[in-house]
Amino acid sequence: MTACGETTPQDATDKKEEISPFDSEKMAQVDREIIREYIGIQTDMTFDSTASGIFYSIENPGIGDPPTDNSTVTVDYTLYLVDGTQVESTIANGKPSSFEVGKVIEGWKESLKLMGVTGKGTFVIPSGLGYGLRSVNGLPRNSILVFDIEILKIED
Repeated sequence: MTACGETTPQDATDKKEEISPFDSEKMAQVDREIIREYIGIQTDMTFDSTASGIFYSIENPGIGDPPTDNSTVTVDYTLYLVDGTQVESTIANGKPSSFEVGKVIEGWKESLKLMGVTGKGTFVIPSGLGYGLRSVNGLPRNSILVFDIEILKIED
């Protein structure tokens, strides 16, 4: 199971260009619309959602307790946009990433806490829980982020 088996039609993401990037309420509404369309065409996965609006499909919940904000995790991940563009991958560069959970974007904090060690899933994160108005590493601002994540290690 990996993200982006199917991509969101271009007309869905065009809706974001029609609104002010600073209108967070309208942006969240359009994000939900785009995410629902995206997950609707992912035929090999079943998605649940969190109260904050993250949609996720857990392939393996992992073992043990999930990380806390103070935990340091080591993960493999691949980041996509909803149009299928692969942005970065620790798997492709052969170097897992380690970081403190409490120091990453809100969408990651929440997503990581849904799995234990060896946990693996796909997470569709609305722009407001991602980088929002910031353009980071060439990502367009207000990007919806699609992550395939596997937790390799949790240290408290």
